[in-house]
Amino acid sequence: MGRIAIAIALALLGIATPALAQDTAPSPSPAPAPAPAPSPETDEQFADEDAVDLEGLSSLLGESVVTTASRGAERASAAPASVLTITADDIRTYGIRTVEEALELLGVGIQTTRVRDYLQGGDLGAQGLMLHDVGRHVLVLLDGQVMNAQDTGAVQVHEGLGVPMEAIDHIEVVLGAGSVMYGSNAMLAVVHIFTRRAGDDPGIHATAELGLAPPQGEDGQPTTPGTGDRVGLRYRFGLGFARAFQLLGSDAELTIRTEWLEEISNSYRVPVLPGGTLQSTAPDGTFGGPAEHSLQAPSLVAALRVGDFRLSVQASHYARTMPLVGTFDDPRAQEERNFLRVDLRHSTLLDAHVSLTTRLYAGLSDWSERSYWTSPVWCVPGQIDGCSYNGRSRGRYAGLEQQLAIDWNLDGALVTTVGYDVRGRDATLRSADYFDRLTGAAPATTHLPYAHVVSALGAIFAQQVWQPIEWLTINGGARLDIDSLFGAHVSPRLAAMFLPVDGTTIRLAYSEAFRAPTAYELNEVDPTYRARAPGLSAEVARTGELEWQQRIAWASFSLRGFVSFYEGFIDTRAVTDAEFQAARAAGDIAPTADVANIIRWDNLSTLRTIGGSLSFTLHPTEGLTLGGSLAITDTRRNEQLIALVPLWMGNARIAYAFAPNGATIALATAFTGRRIAYADFDTLQRFEASEQLDLRATFTSPLDGIPGLRLRVAFSYSVNPMMPYLLEGPNADSPSARLTFTPTPSTLFGFLGLQYDLDP
Repeated sequence: MGRIAIAIALALLGIATPALAQDTAPSPSPAPAPAPAPSPETDEQFADEDAVDLEGLSSLLGESVVTTASRGAERASAAPASVLTITADDIRTYGIRTVEEALELLGVGIQTTRVRDYLQGGDLGAQGLMLHDVGRHVLVLLDGQVMNAQDTGAVQVHEGLGVPMEAIDHIEVVLGAGSVMYGSNAMLAVVHIFTRRAGDDPGIHATAELGLAPPQGEDGQPTTPGTGDRVGLRYRFGLGFARAFQLLGSDAELTIRTEWLEEISNSYRVPVLPGGTLQSTAPDGTFGGPAEHSLQAPSLVAALRVGDFRLSVQASHYARTMPLVGTFDDPRAQEERNFLRVDLRHSTLLDAHVSLTTRLYAGLSDWSERSYWTSPVWCVPGQIDGCSYNGRSRGRYAGLEQQLAIDWNLDGALVTTVGYDVRGRDATLRSADYFDRLTGAAPATTHLPYAHVVSALGAIFAQQVWQPIEWLTINGGARLDIDSLFGAHVSPRLAAMFLPVDGTTIRLAYSEAFRAPTAYELNEVDPTYRARAPGLSAEVARTGELEWQQRIAWASFSLRGFVSFYEGFIDTRAVTDAEFQAARAAGDIAPTADVANIIRWDNLSTLRTIGGSLSFTLHPTEGLTLGGSLAITDTRRNEQLIALVPLWMGNARIAYAFAPNGATIALATAFTGRRIAYADFDTLQRFEASEQLDLRATFTSPLDGIPGLRLRVAFSYSVNPMMPYLLEGPNADSPSARLTFTPTPSTLFGFLGLQYDLDP
C-alpha cells in the first residue's frame, strides 16, 4: 500500500507541476516519475526504497516558496540569494513581541541593539556589520512598500516599525546585497514583511497582553522594589477584522488590523559618572542614578482587494522618552516618529505568458527629537542658562512602479522580468533648533538651520532566469538608479544554483548594492559642531557568497560563506580651514565656534568582512521542532576590528506541540560573543563588552470551553544585561569617545496574553 500511495502522489505531482510553474520559479528538479511496479523482492527492500522515495517527495513538497529575492514566486532552492522565512506560527510559538525579536531569536546573523537601548535608539545589522545608523543599511518592506524613511533613510524594527504583530503572515529575510531589485539601503539585508489575507485568517480577532518587569540595580539584575523604585508595566491591545465578499460582481476582501502598545518602564540604575559636558538635575551635576522611560506605539494596517486591485494603508505613531539623552532622566527628552503610507496595486495577466503589476504609492514621515541641556557647552552663544535642542525632519514622497514578467515556455525555465520606478520626494529639515531653556527664546546671534529639498529618483531594472539543464538555474540582473541627490549607480547580480540531486542546492552568487546619501545627511547642520556635507556619493557594497542547502524528510540545513567589501561609507571627519570659513560665512556655524570642534559627513570608510553561517531546522518526531544558527564574521576597517561587532553570534530554539493546534511549550535563546566596545587606534586602548545571552520560555494553549480563545505566557531573561553606551564623540571608534557600561532595562520580563478569534 505504501508504494501505491507514493506512486499516486508522484503522479499527481507531475500533473500539478506545470500549473504551479505559472506562479513560481522553476522547480529544483523535474517532477519524479511514478514508481515502477513491484518486483518479487523482500519486504525490507521495499521499506528502504519507500523511505528514499518519501524523503525526496517531502523535500520537494515541503520546501518554502519565496518571492523577495527575485520579485516573483520561486522555490527557496532556486532563489539567487539566501532567504530565511519566519512564519506567524513561529512568532506565536516563541512569544515574539516585535520584528526585532523575531530577527534576533529566529534569524541568521542578524544583530539588533537591545530593545530598550534608550540612548542610541534601535539599530539593525547583518553580514557582520553593525553601525549606529538607525537601520539605514537594511531595507525593510511591507507588502512591497518601502518602510525606510525617504528623508533620512532610517528604519526601526522594534515597536516603532508600526506594524501590528497579529497582522503578519510571514517575514522573508534576504541576506546580503539586494539593490538589484530594490535600489538604495538594501546593502546588508532585505527584511520583507507580508501581511495576512482575509482567506487566511477570516473573522474578528482580539488580543490583550500584559507584561511586568521588576526594578534593576546598577549591575542590571532584578531587585526588590524599594523607595523610589517601580515595577515596569507594558500592555498591548489588538483588534482585527477580515472578511471576503462580493463587490460589483468581483471577488473582494477587507482586512483591518490595529494595535495599541504602551510601556511604563521599570526603574533601573545607571552608574554615576562625573559631571562636565554630561548633565543631570542632581546638585553636583553628576550623570547617573535611577532612571525610567515610557513609550506609546499605536499602529494600523488595512487592505481592500477588489478583483485585480489592492489598496493598502499603513499608519503609526511612536513616542518614547530618552532618559540618557541631554539632562539625565529628564522626562521632557523625547523622540517621536509618525508614518502614513498608501499603496494602490493592480496585477493582471496580459496573456498566458505575460503578467503586469502596477503600483501607485505615496507616503509621509515625520521625525522629531527634543532634549534639554543645562551646560552652555552644548548650546549656542547667549544661552548661559542652558537650552532646549529640537531636531526635526519631514519627508513626503509619491511614485509609480511597473513590473512586467514573461514566462516564455510556461514552465519557469525561462523567465524575463523588467520594470521601472519613478519617485518624487520632498524633505523639510530643521536639524538643530536651539532655544533658551528658561525663556524659550531663539538665539539672537546664531542662524538656526533650515532646508527644503525637492528631489527625484528614476530606476530601471531587468532580470533573467534561465534553466538550461535540469540541474542548473542561472539568475542574472541589474538595476540602474538615477538620483538627483547624488547621481547614478548600477547594481548587478549574477547567481548560479546547482541542484545535483533532490534536496541539495549549491548556490554561487556575486551581487552589488548601494546606499544613497539622504537629504538629511547632505543638509544636516548644527551651529555648535556640524557643517553641511554637499557632494556626498553613494556607499557601495560588493559581495560574493557560496551556500550549500540540504533538505531531507525531517531536517534541513544551510552552510554559507561570504566576503564583502564596502567602499565610501559615510562617516564623520574634522572640517578643513576652508570648509570652516565657508560654513561661517554661510551662517551655519555659531560665531564663537572653534574650528577644532566642527565635523562634517564624508565618504571615508572602507571595510572588509569575511564570514560564514550555519543554520538548521529539525523535525525528528511529530510535534517536536528544533532549530538554530551560528554566524562567525571578521569585520575590519584599515585592518583593525571595528567596535560593537561580535566575532560570533547565534541562536537556538526548541518547541513541542502536544497535539495539533493544542498546547505548545517553547524555549529560545540568542547569544552574542565578546566585542570591542571602544577602540582608540592611536593609543591602542581597547574596552570590550562581555558575551550576552538572552533566554525566552513560552507556553501557548487553547482554553477549553471557549472556542477561539488562546492563552500565551512568556518569560525572558538577559544573563548579561550590561551594554556599552556611547556618551560622547561621533562614534565608538573616535578618540573623543566616552563610554560606559549600562544595564539594559527589562532584564527580567514576563507577560500574559489572550487571543480571541471569532469566525463570523
